[in-house]
Amino acid sequence: FEKDAVKTVLLEKEKTFMKCKYFSPLNDGVYITPVTLDAYCEELIQNFSRWRSNNQHGFVKKFNITIEGTKTWLDLAVQQRKDRLLFLVVDSNDKVIGHLGVSSFDFINKTCEIDNVVRGEISQQNGVMFSASKTLIKWIDQFVKPNKIYIRVLNDNTAALSLYHRLGFVPFQLEGLEKVEYDEVIEWLPVTNGVIDRFFFKMKLKGKQYK
Repeated sequence: FEKDAVKTVLLEKEKTFMKCKYFSPLNDGVYITPVTLDAYCEELIQNFSRWRSNNQHGFVKKFNITIEGTKTWLDLAVQQRKDRLLFLVVDSNDKVIGHLGVSSFDFINKTCEIDNVVRGEISQQNGVMFSASKTLIKWIDQFVKPNKIYIRVLNDNTAALSLYHRLGFVPFQLEGLEKVEYDEVIEWLPVTNGVIDRFFFKMKLKGKQYK
């Protein structure tokens, strides 16, 4: 599992940007395409920065988003990680509206996690993120073949919770988080002082819900 999963992720990153398209099993024209090594145009980086800035509520760390910071994140946290792959979400009109990814491979237990699910633009098409998530789940099952697929979501992110329930994810674990502020950064970390400010729902995919 370890060698196959890492090989799959690295091969996807080496493909030509926007040439490889995985179409939704819902046959609605939605597709996802991997963010490859040749993908770093200025427009894409600006979009990533803006999307992250506009969706701070869905992350455990809130800080000032910059173009340089986004470039560093793409380099260190996406491309240089062998256990992370990021996909763009494209609607049936070929409009890029967001991204989602797979990461955090547990090679012993053969699990992985869907992460960075962000809708950055409004689409004229309904249900694009649902369709794209279905596509990613199918891709994971086909190419990575894990025993379990997980996702984590903050308890007050109601839109994401609704989406994940519809996809077939069920909660199985709660993690309490406490708010920590430093250097113009707000971060929610695992509780150490007994005061819980937010929760992380850890969810797992039940059955073959991508079909």
